Amino acid sequence: MRKYLFLLLYFFSFVTLYSQQRDTLKLIFIGDIMQHGPQITSAWNGEYYDYSDNFQYLLPLFNYADFVIGNLETTFNGPPYTGYPAFCAPDDFAKALKEASIDILVTANNHSFDKGISGVVRTIDVLDSLYINHTGTFKNFADFQKNNPLLIQKGNIRIALLNYTYGTNVGIPRSEVIINVIDTNEIRDDISLAKSYNPDGIIIFFHWGEEYKRLPNNYQKEIANFCIKNGANYLIGSHPHVIQPMIKNVLDSANNVESVVYYSLGNFISNQRNMHTDGGAISYIEFTKTKNNLQISKSGYFLSWTWKKLVNDKYIYINLPAWEYDRIADEYPDDKAAMKTFLDSSRNLLNKYNYGIDEYYFDKDNNKLILLKRN
Repeated sequence: MRKYLFLLLYFFSFVTLYSQQRDTLKLIFIGDIMQHGPQITSAWNGEYYDYSDNFQYLLPLFNYADFVIGNLETTFNGPPYTGYPAFCAPDDFAKALKEASIDILVTANNHSFDKGISGVVRTIDVLDSLYINHTGTFKNFADFQKNNPLLIQKGNIRIALLNYTYGTNVGIPRSEVIINVIDTNEIRDDISLAKSYNPDGIIIFFHWGEEYKRLPNNYQKEIANFCIKNGANYLIGSHPHVIQPMIKNVLDSANNVESVVYYSLGNFISNQRNMHTDGGAISYIEFTKTKNNLQISKSGYFLSWTWKKLVNDKYIYINLPAWEYDRIADEYPDDKAAMKTFLDSSRNLLNKYNYGIDEYYFDKDNNKLILLKRN
């Protein structure tokens, strides 16, 4: 009798342990990754393009995440290298993104076709050579089938990622290359296709909205509602070059179904220096899965500022997260004031309009997130 009682207790203990197993997935999203002409010029060291300073202070945070996903707003079409209005960056910049622990790049934006068909194809080839996953633009239909949607998996959590742009600056290609453009019929079909892979969730990274507007327009809201209604509950936005509000909603409290919309993350790194364009937000979403139930355990953001630091008559571009503010020494009073202005104005906007999305900073010494303010 004792033997059977022991086996029964062991069985219930195993079932209880199994039911309490939790998988987690930590995702970071970054906004517009730009390469204006002055950035390219400043990176040249006489032998190659050196971007090693750009992301040094973000490495601890990026290594904390399982995947870092960013919006690549340039092409890699080889020399000559150009900034605005037709972007083409050195391959060394792609290598720097890889070394910064950026895992995935979405490539559908208004500059995707800046260098034509060759720009689309060569950009994908460069990313493939560095084992950087990507979606949004495709060399051909076979590439489209392989990477649309892009599946992200860690443990028992699987997420499908889609990417669309409102258009390009030079029209839509009429050739075998494909650029995903915002079209509700295509989005509906792609969401349906994504569901066929049985993901735990669907994320869409949009290039949308009006440049330099700090609030989403009605079109963004309509597209967001359409996507959520059709089953894509997690939306990330770029293109305005400024931060826009972030919203978290509970769609179905009984089944713990939630949605998040980050309307615009602003600039991750760029040469833009006008008010509100000299920095951006870094999105953090942490998913937890128990049995078959996926929940958002954390949804937040970090603020970062592009420090255009003058050293020996040469500019260095550094993405400086808010928690590294004191890296700006007192010998740079104008830079300190500019970063403070960006942080203050961003917090004023987000504290007013955000719902359910909180600001964090990263404690690199203890490798953990610290909540700054709850919205």
